[in-house]
This record gives sequence, structure tokens and C-alpha cells, in this order.
Amino acid sequence: IAHEKEIKVIKIKKRDWNTSDKEYWGTYGIGLHTVNLFDVVPISYFSINDYLTKADEVAYSYNYYWESDVFRRKIYQPMSKVLKWVSNGGRVVQGEGVLPHAGNLLIITSSLKDVMTLYELGYTAIAPTSETVFVPEEYFLKQNKRFKRIVLFMDSDETGMKRNIELSKKWNL
Repeated sequence: IAHEKEIKVIKIKKRDWNTSDKEYWGTYGIGLHTVNLFDVVPISYFSINDYLTKADEVAYSYNYYWESDVFRRKIYQPMSKVLKWVSNGGRVVQGEGVLPHAGNLLIITSSLKDVMTLYELGYTAIAPTSETVFVPEEYFLKQNKRFKRIVLFMDSDETGMKRNIELSKKWNL
């Protein structure tokens, strides 16, 4: 018997930006204007299916969109030893909302943080929800028509290099 995967409903309590937030994002060359543009917000609490958790001092919600009556988001606690991130899936392509209509170059990278760093450097980028998945095929084919060139820029660890090779072969990137 196949079981449907339980959909996680993630709710958040926002908090104000503070010095720790500015320092954290600043180490990656990311300013608060860019973080706000990509709809990343600092949080003090989050709940998963109504189970409330106090967020770490440095914790964020990557807010995506509504899909199937569930708001899609990812909780990111970069300093956590217990729960660094959790998301509730969907067909999320991180950075999609900031893409221009067309362009010369689109970079597919491994995380929204990388997308935002590249944005600060003047590059257009997107990222799947994790390195273990790729953007949906129909989405990739659509972007392949909008951008003259698409390149991969995954992490330089074993997982990232493996994905670079695999995706380069599959999509001729």
C-alpha cells in the first residue's frame, strides 16, 4: 500500500532584523535589500503541523508561494546543530520571482544563499530546493528558451561535484 507523504504546514512568527542578521548575511556579501527582495525574513518561532519551536537566534524563513492550499517555505537556521533547515516541498525554484524575462546567462546553483550572493555580484541565478533534486524538467526547458546560456554552479563538495557531472551530462550544460 502506497502512503501519501504528509504535507507539512509551516507557520512562522517574524521578528525585526538585528545586528546578528546583518553580520550573518554580510559575510556572504548579501545586503538586507537583497534578502528582502528574495522574501527572506527573520523569525523568532516556527511551527510544523502546529508543533511550536523556538527558533535559533539566527533563523529565517524563505517564503515562496501558495500551492495546493499550503504556503511553501523553508526554515533556515544556519548555526543549528539540531535542525539546520526544514521545508514543506512543492515545486519551488528558489530565486524564480526575481528572474528577468530573458537574458544572456542563467546560473543554476545549490542554494538561495548562493542565488542572492550571485545577485549582489550582478548575475542571474536560481536554485532547486536542495542539491539532491533538480528544477522540474518543464521549468528547465522553459528557461532554456529564455536564456542564451545556462551553467551549473554547485558546491565544490562531493555531493555538489557529483551533481555537476550528472546534470552536465543529462542537460548538456
